[in-house]
Amino acid sequence: MNQTNLSSCSFTELADFLRHAQSPGVWSKSDFASLWAHQLSTPLWSELASQEVSSQSALGDASEEHLTFGTALLVAKAPLSLLLSVKQYAQSHREGGTAALPAEIALMLYYLSLATAWAIHRERITSMDGDSLQEGWRWALRQEWVDQATRRRFESALLDLTAKSG
Repeated sequence: MNQTNLSSCSFTELADFLRHAQSPGVWSKSDFASLWAHQLSTPLWSELASQEVSSQSALGDASEEHLTFGTALLVAKAPLSLLLSVKQYAQSHREGGTAALPAEIALMLYYLSLATAWAIHRERITSMDGDSLQEGWRWALRQEWVDQATRRRFESALLDLTAKSG
């Protein structure tokens, strides 16, 4: 599927396509780049409100239609409760269940929620140790399809965590 088609389809069409394309090796790097861009531009409310992991109080400002995953994770100072909801959302997709996202996109979202919690609040929202966090963030940085803003978030969190650990 090319980037133009993927980026111009509705969320329902994208979800339907993803349900039918869960076999390994289906996605190219450009597909992942398009899927990641689509995820970052998706309004939080449309995704988190349907998840059992989220409560109305945790969503807070996410109920504003313009707040996207990208804005919350890369621009705004998202509250920890919202970052926890994003983490749980990513976990639920990564672990199967209603998986409408490829595992790589869910894993990137998961690690980005952890990196954002660390970068903004200096809080770990996971039981992972520092070495495991660094390994996950380095995995994210190795993905050629990740955008520059996401890459900067991981680089910043990784440098800070490394300095704090050392």
